[in-house]
Parts: sequence; C-alpha cells; structure tokens
Amino acid sequence: MKNGFYPGKTATFTPSVNADWTYIFNEEFNKTRYSRNRFVEILLKEALSYRKYNDHYKKLSEIEYQFIQLLRKVVNKCDF
Repeated sequence: MKNGFYPGKTATFTPSVNADWTYIFNEEFNKTRYSRNRFVEILLKEALSYRKYNDHYKKLSEIEYQFIQLLRKVVNKCDF
C-alpha cells in the first residue's frame, strides 16, 4: 500500500518541475482567506467529488472543465 493522506497526519507535497497548474492555483489562492493547506484540501475535495461523479463534467463551462482537469492532474498523482 502506498502512502496517502490521513486526517491530522503531516504529508509533504512538492509540485513537480513540470507542474503547469501552479499559476492558476496561486491566482485563485490569493483571492481566498484560507491557508494554503486549507485551500488545497478544499480543491482536492471538489476534484474528488467531480471525479467520483463524472456526469457533473457535462454541466460545467469550458473554463470550469479546464480547471477541474488541472486539479485531476494533482489528484492522479495521489493514491486515495
């Protein structure tokens, strides 16, 4: 079993040098009042919900769809 995330346990995450989603992440993060950890938690939860219920993709605008695809790249690097 691979290491994953567990409630209350420290887990390090470093974006790869090819991470093409960091600009949009930082742009959106700077608009919030959340800590970076909390914001990542919120985005991962949203991305996992969309991944679990793929029908939601059909209801998204093109920009929303592209943003979710960027989040999926992050989620796909993790084992849940």
